[in-house]
Amino acid sequence: FSASSLPLGLTIDPLSGIVTGTVDPSAVTGGPYTVSITATDPSGARVTQTFIWTVASPDLSITVDDNNVTVQPDGVVIYTLDYANHSSAPASGIVITQEIPPQTTFDSANSSPGWTNNGDETWSLTVPNLAAWGQGSVQFAVKLDPEVAAGLETIATTGTIQDDGTHGVDLVPGNNSGNEDTPVEAQPDYSVTISSSPSASPSSISSIEHAVSIEGDACRVRVRVAHRSKLRCEQSPDRRQIPCTQRGLC
Repeated sequence: FSASSLPLGLTIDPLSGIVTGTVDPSAVTGGPYTVSITATDPSGARVTQTFIWTVASPDLSITVDDNNVTVQPDGVVIYTLDYANHSSAPASGIVITQEIPPQTTFDSANSSPGWTNNGDETWSLTVPNLAAWGQGSVQFAVKLDPEVAAGLETIATTGTIQDDGTHGVDLVPGNNSGNEDTPVEAQPDYSVTISSSPSASPSSISSIEHAVSIEGDACRVRVRVAHRSKLRCEQSPDRRQIPCTQRGLC
């Protein structure tokens, strides 16, 4: 017996015609294989049988989902990481690695157990082996800092999955990562400036105007100005310019 185009790692016994061996993990990249087995009798007569041999290997994928939340400072985001093996070959030694978004910290209380800090703004989790067409799900949670940078609108994270390569090279490496952007609803960053006119002593004038200016992205901000003059209060039509001329609060 003889054979041609066998996947790497396999051989044929010339006497029995039995094909044995362990398919090399790299063989997945060379397939499918058109294998020909030839049998020759003592008289020299031959017969050949040809068939297609496909070497399967794992095809892992992962998605990251924040469950459509909007996070506020000091709030928690719980990401759901769904992973799967889209192949008839099993996968072993599977590790998921997840990034920590900027201005957040890892929240172990709301995460699946077993996450390990890699020391480089990522955390890793070893998950059970996946059989053919197997799947699973884990949680990874982070807490947004109580105070965040001005203008922060989203936090982003990326998760990746890989196995140990025992059962071959991943068929579709493009789906070995997933990412998610989570909206941030931060408090407005603004400042208040109060200026008075005229500059004379309150006892010698009939009115004092306090101009209150609000700067920044302030939405529905209420400003109270207290003073001790016994004058009436008038509010400017411009809500961001509040002249106050009455004792008390305006």
